[in-house]
Amino acid sequence: MPDTEGGSKILLVDDEEDVRIIASQMLKAMGYSVQTASDGFEGLEQFKVDPTSFSVILLDYSMPGMDGIETMKELRKLRDDVPILFSTGFSDDQTMQEMEAMHVDGVVQKPFMISELIDAIKKVLE
Repeated sequence: MPDTEGGSKILLVDDEEDVRIIASQMLKAMGYSVQTASDGFEGLEQFKVDPTSFSVILLDYSMPGMDGIETMKELRKLRDDVPILFSTGFSDDQTMQEMEAMHVDGVVQKPFMISELIDAIKKVLE
């Protein structure tokens, strides 16, 4: 089993159930503890319970209701040092520039392979 940050807890926020299930299973298989949320509001509520317990947040960029950018702003009000990775199917320059301007810690392109996801998580945990 590849080296993970022992006991690292990931909050995975994505409105697509299939993405949540598959990514959660992959991350758990790699030794991570994973908590999932189906939208930004639910993710924020889960984060509020114990903001210091999460090592990384994997956040869908495009969600109905509270999108990834708005969710990130609210999460950072609670804990500004938590690493946030956006997952997105968008690859246009405007979207990438917007994420860069928001100082996200990393981006993984959907659909992603487990190795890409693990590499991105390890990079933000360093």
